[in-house]
Amino acid sequence: MTEDSRLKSRGGPIGFMAKNSIAANVVMLFLVLAGLSAARNLVQEVLPEFSLDRV
Repeated sequence: MTEDSRLKSRGGPIGFMAKNSIAANVVMLFLVLAGLSAARNLVQEVLPEFSLDRV
């Protein structure tokens, strides 16, 4: 049994992505763009405000 026929016989998302490289690239592009969008909206504080009420 060749590797290509084993990929075709298997189902599921990994088998689907292995057969359809364009779909895998579209999903990867979506994840990268979603990550960049989330990182752009992320609030980062260099020196956060806190109180020294306790020792």
